[in-house]
This record gives sequence, C-alpha cells and structure tokens, in this order.
Amino acid sequence: MLKPKAFERVNKTDAELQAVAANKPSGEVVPSAAAPIVVEEILRGNLTKGPGAVEKPIDLRRKRSQRARDYWRALIAGNGLLLGSLFLAQGNVAMWVFVGAGVVIFSTGLTWIMWFIFDDY
Repeated sequence: MLKPKAFERVNKTDAELQAVAANKPSGEVVPSAAAPIVVEEILRGNLTKGPGAVEKPIDLRRKRSQRARDYWRALIAGNGLLLGSLFLAQGNVAMWVFVGAGVVIFSTGLTWIMWFIFDDY
C-alpha cells in the first residue's frame, strides 16, 4: 500500500551553485578567486549607459506620520458635534451634564485609540 516515493535531488554541489551564480551552464566551474571590483569602472559604465539607465536610489528616510493631524481633526470635529448639540438643549441642565460626559469619554477614547492602539501610518 505505502510505497516509497521518489524524490528529486534539490541540493546542488558547490560547482553547480557557482555555475548558477555566474549564469553559466552547469558543466562549467567558476573559479573561487574572482577579480577585484573596481568602483571607478562601474561608475564609468553607468555614465555611458545614459541618465535613464541608472536606478534611482531608495529613499530610506522615515515617512512623516499623519496621525497627529488626524487626531486633532477628529478631536475638534467630534467635540464640536457634541458641544454643538448644546444649542438644541436651550438651557436644559441635564443636557449639559450628558454633553460634558460625552466630551470626556470621546476625548479619552480617541486619545487612547490614536496614541496607544494605532501605529504610525
């Protein structure tokens, strides 16, 4: 029932790995001591290829986070809606208490989520 399976050889010998690395047929062996790299020759070769041939270097600077901007916008908009509802209350003291509690809960929750839960984005 259970017969042994045939496996293909995946691991290559050192000579085959060197040939693959040098883009040569597997029969050729690449010498282990390579010629020294001359940077000036590489740069001259890049200049002769033209300005479009040289790749643009990767920008490794950290992207500026938009979290603080979004936090202040959400804080102003959310609290503005809550405080704006006081115009509908027309002097109702209970509404003042509920809106005050809502402002505290909203501001605390938003601060917790934006600065302690979210990562930079």
